[in-house]
Order: sequence, then C-alpha cells, then structure tokens
Amino acid sequence: MPYIRRLPKRGFNNTRFRTEYVPVNLSDLEKNFDAGATVDIEAIKTAGLANGGGEILVKILGKRIGLPNGFPEASPRTRPPMIRS
Repeated sequence: MPYIRRLPKRGFNNTRFRTEYVPVNLSDLEKNFDAGATVDIEAIKTAGLANGGGEILVKILGKRIGLPNGFPEASPRTRPPMIRS
C-alpha cells in the first residue's frame, strides 16, 4: 500500500492538552499592590486581575525596557563570544 494512503487524513487537535494562562500586566500589578506586598494567585484573584474558577495559571506581561547606548540589542541570535583554548 502506498505511504500516502497509510497516513491519517484528519488533522491534529491539541485542545485537550494545551495549557491556558491568564495574562496580567505588570503595570496593573503596580497599580493594585503596594511596594513590598506579597503577590500570589489569591491576591491577584481578589484584586480582580485574573478571573476563573479553580486553579489558574498566570503569565506576567511587561514592557521591554531600553538598553543603554553602549550595549547591543538583545535578540535570540546574539550569544556570548566563545572562548577557545
């Protein structure tokens, strides 16, 4: 039997296994919590920043701060130089 006939014709669906996160902005955390306060999942829920029943996963989002002029821009392709001995 040809190889193309042996492959399944249906697509792959990852909905049962995916991990869902609730995004929370760092600026919202600064507005709702004092400096030095303990920020955990329960505190985020009571502040109204993350909705959901049961166990939730939170992803903290923030703006990228600029680097000083003497530093190169950070990118996934830049690596520290290799030292050969």
